[in-house]
Amino acid sequence: MTGAQDLCLDNLQDKMAAIFRKRASDLAGDRVRESKKNSDVPVLVFWVGNERYALELEDLSGVFPCDNCTPLPKSDKVISGVINIRGDLHCVMELSVLLGLDLPQGDEKSYILLLKQTGLGLNVHRLDQILYFRGKDQAGSAQQHFEIPMEYGKAVFQETIILLDLPKILTHPVLVKK
Repeated sequence: MTGAQDLCLDNLQDKMAAIFRKRASDLAGDRVRESKKNSDVPVLVFWVGNERYALELEDLSGVFPCDNCTPLPKSDKVISGVINIRGDLHCVMELSVLLGLDLPQGDEKSYILLLKQTGLGLNVHRLDQILYFRGKDQAGSAQQHFEIPMEYGKAVFQETIILLDLPKILTHPVLVKK
């Protein structure tokens, strides 16, 4: 090849690389716009008893194994106790009691979902997965789908997952100062 052909080939490769970069950027931008348009909300799905529940990821600051939760004497039954996480004490609520589920307290491993703004921990039985909740996929209110009282449910999606209403949970009488 001559020097002119090499220069032409290099120029063509540079142009193709620029076209591919622009195309990749456009495609990635379409996904971001599509995601925002569908108002996808990432949620953590977990189990309490035999039911699946979810909380928005933006409301959580962490998930920890429920080891060494210290019971508080003379506390309401909705309060599991306190736990030390990285040198800070956090109050832990028993989500099954809060939701009105009559479940036996077993020795099985559970987890604490640490809430971002309050530092409150919610004790859940098992972790499931992270899903994206779309408002358009909502199957209705929690009250319409389940016979159990669901005053803390915001919505139901995938027909079996109850999206919890965190502001309502935080208004539980045990948490509200009198």
